Amino acid sequence: MTSTEVCWVIVAVIGLAYAVASTWGTALVVRGVPMLLRDRSPPPGSWPRVSLIVPARNEVETLGPAIRSRLDEGYPELEVVLVDDRSTDGTGALVDAIATEDPRVRAVHLTSLPAGWLGKLHAMKEGLRPATGEWLLFSDADVHLAPGTLERAVSYAEAHRLDHLSILPQLRPATLLVDAALASFTRTGLVMGRVWLVSDPRSKVGGSVGAFGLVRRSALDRSPGIEHLRLEVADDLALGQMLKASGSRSAVANGRGLVLIHWYRTLAELA
Repeated sequence: MTSTEVCWVIVAVIGLAYAVASTWGTALVVRGVPMLLRDRSPPPGSWPRVSLIVPARNEVETLGPAIRSRLDEGYPELEVVLVDDRSTDGTGALVDAIATEDPRVRAVHLTSLPAGWLGKLHAMKEGLRPATGEWLLFSDADVHLAPGTLERAVSYAEAHRLDHLSILPQLRPATLLVDAALASFTRTGLVMGRVWLVSDPRSKVGGSVGAFGLVRRSALDRSPGIEHLRLEVADDLALGQMLKASGSRSAVANGRGLVLIHWYRTLAELA
């Protein structure tokens, strides 16, 4: 066998091993992460207040429709805290306009970033100040919710006695190449992160997603808090790990058909 043939055999073996591992991992994700849309958890006796905290920096093109989808999704006890994080593109004015239109919305404007903090985490911390909810929903500015999503999420969390529920978003289609790249990236991340173990109280694996992280306020208060994460680049993952390490009962659900996000429209943006 020539050296070239040996190389091709090695490549084939590596490819086969990757395919087997990917298929096995995907099966674990599918089995261990339930579809929230199919869940039939009973609603609580009364709906607890949910404070939606949305940090936004230069999101004027995406914030309006995304926030209105959340305001219109129908949850009866919703409070929204929009945090304009030093925006320079008109986001601040949009935040004020939304707050003027809807009394459920509180506007917070940040003009500086303290030393030793990353911007999004500082915005999350400041968004907590006016929040009054029993549940806190940390969510990115460009996330859209289908009607009834919050009722489903709260019902699931309360029925399973959770302190933290992360919902994996459905990526809105862009182009064939972008969709294929994102699907591969997402699948690899879920498998490598062992996302199916987040729901296992015996496992130390924790995590969350920036699109939808529902946290019981008392659980966050028992943890070291957002201050502990102030320089974490992967803030959502670190938040979930901190909560799990602090004794919170966590779970992950699949938000297909309920939680939607449009990350990238072209391969150039993805790069």
